[in-house]
Amino acid sequence: MAGNSSYDGAAAGLVPDDVTAGLVHPHWLKYPPVSAEFTLAAGTVLSMSIVLSVLGNGAIILIFLRSPVLKTPANALLVNLSLCNIISSVAVSMDEATGLAGRWQFGIPGCFAYACVVGAASLSSINTMAAVALERYRVIVRSSQMKRKGKGWVHMVVLLSLVWVNSIVWVIAPIFGWGNYVLEGHGLSCTFDYLTRTNENRSFVMCLFCFGFLLPLIVILVTNASILCFVRRSRLNLGSLGRASRKRRIAKSKLGAELRIVKMIMVEVAVYCAAWVPYATVSLLGVFGNESLLTPLTVGIPSIAAKASPLFTPFVYTKYHGAFQKELRRKYVKKRSRRKLHSCRFSF
Repeated sequence: MAGNSSYDGAAAGLVPDDVTAGLVHPHWLKYPPVSAEFTLAAGTVLSMSIVLSVLGNGAIILIFLRSPVLKTPANALLVNLSLCNIISSVAVSMDEATGLAGRWQFGIPGCFAYACVVGAASLSSINTMAAVALERYRVIVRSSQMKRKGKGWVHMVVLLSLVWVNSIVWVIAPIFGWGNYVLEGHGLSCTFDYLTRTNENRSFVMCLFCFGFLLPLIVILVTNASILCFVRRSRLNLGSLGRASRKRRIAKSKLGAELRIVKMIMVEVAVYCAAWVPYATVSLLGVFGNESLLTPLTVGIPSIAAKASPLFTPFVYTKYHGAFQKELRRKYVKKRSRRKLHSCRFSF
């Protein structure tokens, strides 16, 4: 898309018309449309993000679903995280269409649909991370209370349902009149209204922030802190066993595998927070702080950065998920063996 001439003179504007009537907050009318250079840069970043995210997260889902070793209830949460990334990335392609057209083309229904889908997928991502953290806590710290293996999938379906309910319930609230969705300052996409300072709108923004973002983050931090404390105590206890003890080796290996998953989720959370905290700060500043600091550019950069974050998940999985690494190596070696065999047959 970087080479598409349609972008060269296009700059998404926020002049109300028949399509955008009711979607443009008065605050943005004080500013000129974003430059064509910003639109081009945003389009290039989002294009790369969409392609890498869909391909990378799609490959992760296929590997998890096709591998008997990885097809476990616990890994269903990781599959859900990749699914959230794909949903978000596909929806963000509407930003691309807007950039090419130079204006929002989808009206109020499209604005609400876009904001609901991207919002639900984004909230579901951090809720899924919280669910993974809770599961690791249950398995590592509270292992004596684990259910029988046969109930694992039922438990996971319930957990995934809670993840999506806590994500969807907040993003559909504006449909029923609590809060609102409007065009962002750069005009490329829609988001929740963080500029209207009525008590009703402020309560919506605060609930969205507290229950959709802050609560899952607290769950992640508390459970992982508890896990790390438990691991430290366990390592001290393992030290009392003989170095050559088979029981010690097995326990240490199992503990190490679980700890790698914890590290993976913490890295995912760090990436998520690095992408979304600036945007959350902008939102809270708009509804409670000095809104004059918010310009199309100062809200546009955090917005684009947040929407580009799903592309990092495949790299994090590959780095920290031990079983996933082994499966990737196995498939790679198997593929190379087939190629060598085919080459040998062809040479004869």
